[in-house]
Amino acid sequence: MKAIEKRGALDIAKRSLQTSSQIFRYAIAHGVAKRNPAVEIRPSDVLASHKKENYARLDGKELPELLRKIEVYNGSTVTRVAIK
Repeated sequence: MKAIEKRGALDIAKRSLQTSSQIFRYAIAHGVAKRNPAVEIRPSDVLASHKKENYARLDGKELPELLRKIEVYNGSTVTRVAIK
């Protein structure tokens, strides 16, 4: 998990913990292992959390100009309506 985290793939690192847990559950079901150590680890205990990013937004003064630009958009009508 930590090696995957270093690559910046936090979601895949979390999934690797889930996969490890599934492998241990399978091993327990087939008598190969006696316990599942992956259950005792929470991703938040060992992995960095995602940095939240705020999306761009418009100021209220910019909205009329945006709506005018959407109105003259040359794409499909469905796209124009969806953007609005």
